[in-house]
Amino acid sequence: MVVSRSRHTFTINNRSTQTFQNVQLWLNMEYGAEIELIKPGQSSPISFARFFNEHGESYPTGSFFQPERNRKLVLVDLYDGEKIHKLTVQLEPNWHL
Repeated sequence: MVVSRSRHTFTINNRSTQTFQNVQLWLNMEYGAEIELIKPGQSSPISFARFFNEHGESYPTGSFFQPERNRKLVLVDLYDGEKIHKLTVQLEPNWHL
């Protein structure tokens, strides 16, 4: 599975034949949310606003007036109730800056 990010959303390209239902996604090991369904193929955009940390803070995506608040997405884990699946994150252009 490969994760691709946009400004306020991301998509998952499930390259397997497996359908995942009622799973947890963890972003950068800190922000989590439950996802109802991930079918084979490309998912619909998933909003970062669905993901919260233990303090109730949503995933920081920045804004036009506060671009410095944007957090890079480097790690995505999928937990299906039995196993943690490490997803490949497609890095953004200039990821190293």
